[in-house]
Order: sequence, then C-alpha cells, then structure tokens
Amino acid sequence: MTSGQSDYVESQTTAQSSGHINCYIRHAGFRISVEMPFIGASADGYVTRDCHGKGVVKVKCPYTDRNSVLSELLLIPTMQCEKNHKYNIQMQLEMYVSNVSYCDLVVWQTSSILIVPVERDEELIASVLARLQDVWVRHIDKTHRETS
Repeated sequence: MTSGQSDYVESQTTAQSSGHINCYIRHAGFRISVEMPFIGASADGYVTRDCHGKGVVKVKCPYTDRNSVLSELLLIPTMQCEKNHKYNIQMQLEMYVSNVSYCDLVVWQTSSILIVPVERDEELIASVLARLQDVWVRHIDKTHRETS
C-alpha cells in the first residue's frame, strides 16, 4: 500500500465518526469491461459505504506539483474536479468498468491529503466510449474492417 492509499484509509476510518456509515476499503486490481472487453481500468481501491454505496478510489501523488496548494491543482471553486481535467476521463472509465456511481479522488502530498468526491458522468462516458470503440474498430479489430 502506498503512503497515499494508507493515508486515505486512515482518513476514511476517521470519517465514519463524522457522517459516513460502515466505510470499507479494499485493494483493487485491473478489470476488463464486460460490455466492451477492449477497455480495462485499474482503480487504486474500492470503497463501500452504507450511506453512498460502492465507489472506486484513485490516488494521485503529483510530483511536479508537490509544492502547490492541493485545492488549486484540479478544482473549480465549488470543490469539484474540473470536467476537462486529465484525471477525470481516467476516473470516469474506472467507474464505468467497475459499474459504480462515484470515485474518491485522493490527491496526496507528504504534508497533506485532499479527498474529492467525483460523480459518474454518463454523458462524458458515452462520448469517450464512442471514440474508443471507433479507434478499436478502425485500427485494431480486423474482423470489422471492410474487405476489398
């Protein structure tokens, strides 16, 4: 377990006393989509809470921004992950592949940790999946190519 994952587990255990009910975190591994088996994702963990259901955990330890204020790295003022942020598509695909409704984005630095809840965005997922399927059909899967 990385330091970021360990700190997340500790913070979520503490969070149970401040509103989360029965928070369980377990390690994750690589998963392949049942609907689109050419898509896979590797979450850093799975989280289950009675109050929120099942989610994935994505831990980021941004080295190049190690001296930055965490909330300025990826957030808009409402403490939401920006839709076009580079981490968002990754998290959305992890939620899709794992069939869950949220992701806890954990941004970790040696001196602080920021946990941002990210909700599943069906519109964004559909858009990304359409592009990925197009690339798969046009460039990789020979069974769907027209023969001359």
